[in-house]
Amino acid sequence: VGVPAWFGYQDGKSDRAAQDRLLAAVPAVEVYRARHGSYQGLDTVKLFRIDPRIPPTLSVVTAKRGRFCLADSVNGRTWSLAGPVRKQAKLLPQAGCLRS
Repeated sequence: VGVPAWFGYQDGKSDRAAQDRLLAAVPAVEVYRARHGSYQGLDTVKLFRIDPRIPPTLSVVTAKRGRFCLADSVNGRTWSLAGPVRKQAKLLPQAGCLRS
């Protein structure tokens, strides 16, 4: 009984860490948009140049004129964030952002 609960706790910690890191990267993404007029051309290296605190596991999956997708993995648990982020972030438990 204790082992499954412990793994569940660890998975939850990994999920929260990845989500927090994705949300923390959003201001750097918005700095890029403010400087360039869109998200197009944004990549992981440029994001890291804006904010060197961004972890090396976080990556820019896509960056188009009006939207972007970031992904991060912690302990094998991958999450992505679809942007732009308005009132609430759209975090997904997978490497790629799904858009309808």
